[in-house]
Formats: sequence, structure tokens, C-alpha cells
Amino acid sequence: AAIPMPLPEIPPRPEVRADGKLWLKLLGGAAALGALWYLTSDRSRKPAGMSKEDFSKFMQALAEEFHGTYTDVANAFREIKTNVAAQAAASGEEPKMKVDDIGAMLMSLGFENKLQMAQKMLCEKHGFSEEALQEAQGKWEKDPDVAR
Repeated sequence: AAIPMPLPEIPPRPEVRADGKLWLKLLGGAAALGALWYLTSDRSRKPAGMSKEDFSKFMQALAEEFHGTYTDVANAFREIKTNVAAQAAASGEEPKMKVDDIGAMLMSLGFENKLQMAQKMLCEKHGFSEEALQEAQGKWEKDPDVAR
């Protein structure tokens, strides 16, 4: 017969609060997973070249995607700068984190990768290779009709 053993006492879980950095990391991870799924899904591709009209539409869509990411960066920058200033004011010292440090911190959070992933996702969505995009940029980047 088995001898019953007492179960160990489990301590209560400490309260867990999500801070802004955790939220950004989770959001970035979710975006990366979604982009990975999207990029690896089977889609037919258009021929390598892009017409001027296709390039113009693509650049408009890319500008809209980048606007969202840059808005996120600006909001995160403002929040970090405010928090650093508040901590410095509370301690009576000069802020220890400079603007360049905040920028480097934001890049380390993956905003640069989000921009690259947005471009890759749009290439896939529109059915163009990144090589075709680079070729079209070289061809039409100074065209005033495309710049509108």
C-alpha cells in the first residue's frame, strides 16, 4: 500500500504588473510571428519588374505602414523622456539618459526591424521581390509623378 505524502505548500504568486517595455516586447514578438507566418505562406509572385504605377501604389502603402511605426516610436520616445525627466526631478539630479541613449534604446526594442518587416510584408502582399523594389527605386525615385 502506498503511503500518502503531504503536498508541499505553494507560496502565493507575487503581483505581476506589465510595464511599457514588456508591452512593447510582446507586441514586437507578436508582429514578428505574424510577419513570419505571412512571409512563409504560399503565394504566387508577379514577374520581377514593377511598373511605375505599381511602384507608386507600393510606396504609398509603405508610407502608410511606416507612419504607424514612426507614430509608435514617437509615443515610446515621449513616454521614456517624460519618465527619465520625472525620475531626475524626483532625485534632484540631471537626467542620466540623453536623447541619443533613448534613440538607441528604441532601436534595440526592434523598431528598425519592424520597418524592415513592414517592407518585406508589403513586397509579399503586392507580389514583388525586394530586388524588383530596389530596381524600381533606382528607376523612379526622382520621378515627380511617383513622388506625389
